[in-house]
Amino acid sequence: MLIQRSLLPAIENHLSDKRHTIITGARQVGKTSLLKLIFQKLKAEGQQVFQLTLEDSRVLRSINEHPDQVFEHVPILPKPAQGGDADSRLILLIDEVQYAADPTHFLKFLYDKYEGNVKVVATGSSAFYIDRKFTDSLAGRKRVFQLYPLSMEEYLGFRGNDELLQELAFIQQRPSYVSPSMAALKSVFYEYLTFGGYPAVALEPDFSEKKMLLNELKNAYVKRDIAESGVSMEAKFFLLFQLLADQTGNLVNRNELSKTIQVDTKTVDNYLYVLEKCYHVHLLKPFFRNLQKELTKMPKVYFNDLGLRNALLNR
Repeated sequence: MLIQRSLLPAIENHLSDKRHTIITGARQVGKTSLLKLIFQKLKAEGQQVFQLTLEDSRVLRSINEHPDQVFEHVPILPKPAQGGDADSRLILLIDEVQYAADPTHFLKFLYDKYEGNVKVVATGSSAFYIDRKFTDSLAGRKRVFQLYPLSMEEYLGFRGNDELLQELAFIQQRPSYVSPSMAALKSVFYEYLTFGGYPAVALEPDFSEKKMLLNELKNAYVKRDIAESGVSMEAKFFLLFQLLADQTGNLVNRNELSKTIQVDTKTVDNYLYVLEKCYHVHLLKPFFRNLQKELTKMPKVYFNDLGLRNALLNR
């Protein structure tokens, strides 16, 4: 069963726009499930919609040869746009678009040739790929939506706690409201703070299984981010990740970090860049009226998912 995410209405509003819709986020955060939900809704509306994944080597090989060959894998051929006038619109949902040899060229070609006749909704495993592989040639041809781990409201929805979700809404609307369900809400909230908001973890009722899933995220999926982003000295990268986990909410001193893990500050900057672009951490810059100070002062680090942060520290 697919459960709706809070980001879905904003994406649905953009589906009528001829620009490409790009959904990014960390691995295992629910991008593929969101794409399936969009497919179901569009199919139910009777729209011409087709779903492909670039994890399928046949599809990947086709588009790497030429972007037009993507239509070898769908039963309907679109018509090239004539002066931008849409005719018999086709919606193409593409999962893991970053695996294309040149995703920029692929998406730009489809937009320019079929403008209005082909709408692309694509997912990419992290903003790292969007930044490095998606060049300025897509300016004005795409809008990027960022999908994060579950919020507290989404967590309650995934757990089927509709009554607690309603109580939380009452508390947010009326700060003076004293909820009789406060103890139950706090219990779920502390569980959320402990295990985080990755959908698979949230849906798992057994605490031991939750820990196992988080360890799998830490050991498998984070390491895939490391490998695919070309990071050198994996052990030092992982050590930096653990150090950041232990100082969540604190200032990030690049000089101290470089001394601790014994690499230069340029390497630390690269590691921080990868962690932020893969949606694992967020670096919050201080506010100053003087822009130079704002750009040069140390940021604070926060984790986008506390479950992953706790798994890194074995807590």
